[in-house]
Amino acid sequence: MEFEYNWAFAHGEPEQQATFKSIPEDFVVTECRSEVLTEEGEHLYLLVKKTSQNTAWVAEQLASWAGVAVRDVGFAGRKDRHAVTTQWFSVYLPGVADPIRPLLIPGVELLEKCRHKAKLKRGQLEGNSFRITLRDLDDPSLLTPRLAKIKSAGVPNYFGDQRFGRDFNNVPHALMLANRRKLTARGNDIYLSAARSYLFNQVVSMQVENQTWQTETAPLWGRGRPSDSDRQLLEPWVQLCDALEFTGLKQERRESSLIPQDFSWTIERQNLIIEFSLPAGTYATSVLRELVKIR
Repeated sequence: MEFEYNWAFAHGEPEQQATFKSIPEDFVVTECRSEVLTEEGEHLYLLVKKTSQNTAWVAEQLASWAGVAVRDVGFAGRKDRHAVTTQWFSVYLPGVADPIRPLLIPGVELLEKCRHKAKLKRGQLEGNSFRITLRDLDDPSLLTPRLAKIKSAGVPNYFGDQRFGRDFNNVPHALMLANRRKLTARGNDIYLSAARSYLFNQVVSMQVENQTWQTETAPLWGRGRPSDSDRQLLEPWVQLCDALEFTGLKQERRESSLIPQDFSWTIERQNLIIEFSLPAGTYATSVLRELVKIR
């Protein structure tokens, strides 16, 4: 079975190329959370700004700093390593005072701390705001019509390439496990997510070609009652669909379109700076792919 990742463009394939992430400051990400911290409780919340460090590694360093197990450190989502990111962590410290020694972790700056009653869990955020710098464009001003379309009409809500693993190996690996009856709901999260994401992107891509993506949803495959149209669209990948149903995952729906909020841009010589916010579970790379080709 061939797996292709050349999904349709809603606003035409971009013509200009841009350099991205030449320095960490080209990709600035800030978590969006509205929950009010109680200022008391067994969990110490830490707002940190990290540069060129991945989330899991920072969690390990925080555990060592606080003298707790890594499982006692919580965070809402993993952030890109090649970036400047601001996010909250929680550390479980029942009956223990806040550590007094300074937080000395390379590439990490402590911005704020506060106590709270509950651990920070995966998915407990409203979204993220982004400030992205695209460099070395031939003529950034020519992107103005495309930027205006993205602002008003949005982009297809594709799962980003990072969902599919190094060299896009996660989906083929999921199918290999399925063929061996080893694709189960336990211990295979990344492969199940990759397979569902791939099928979702395939449906959205076909909706883009049919110009129906702005008014529809697409399936996150699993057990349930799929529409006849979804089943027909995914007939080439029926083996993967059957494998996901076999795991017992419940079928869900996800919006096919994604409209960035607070979308704005600035042109500085050959560079383009764009700022926007996205809800949790969506991808800034889905916005960028409609705008430029990334070097």
